[in-house]
Amino acid sequence: MKKIVLLGMAAFVLGACGNNVQEQVGADVDSSTVESSEEVAQESTKETGTGYVRQSTEDTLALLESIELGIANENPEIGPTYDEIVELLESEASRTIESDNEDGKSTAMWESPRQGTQLVATFENDHAVMIGLQNEKTTPITREQHKTIKTDGSLTLDQLVNEFGLPYSYAQVGQGGYNVAEVEYKEEGEEYSTFRVTLEDGVVTSIYPEADSDY
Repeated sequence: MKKIVLLGMAAFVLGACGNNVQEQVGADVDSSTVESSEEVAQESTKETGTGYVRQSTEDTLALLESIELGIANENPEIGPTYDEIVELLESEASRTIESDNEDGKSTAMWESPRQGTQLVATFENDHAVMIGLQNEKTTPITREQHKTIKTDGSLTLDQLVNEFGLPYSYAQVGQGGYNVAEVEYKEEGEEYSTFRVTLEDGVVTSIYPEADSDY
């Protein structure tokens, strides 16, 4: 279940943060004209603050990792509020997307053009339940490097970044008292191939593909 949630979050982060998100939304709308208007979720977008993240990418990752998120659909109230996230990032979001379905869900986005990063957070009843970051200035890794990543609980996110460089994306969800995160690295020499690293409670617990797999 955690893996499914994380994969969904990773896709959401990359989709929401992608440079072609507006074009993609337009394509999705065109391809879904056969659906009735009642079946299409209604959303409203608001331009808010500057949305600039002033911290370095390394510091931003450490900051995100320190946030105890709420549990989506179960106990979102244990997560920080939007105002508390703003205080941590020292900036209002550049835009927010609020659902019109009275489900209390909203999305906020920040960016750092200088760092080449974009950040997105999902809220339920104004409490953060998912948060993620996309990094355009990523450090690709080789298959051989990916297979050497330790999954015995001895490798932290900070150590992972120090050893293998900044990842392409970081996605995090709350599990009640601790977070589960998924990190993606691009494969060196392959434009669309990525490796995944899962962290639970701050340490690496698995990688995909697995080290002993033939890929």
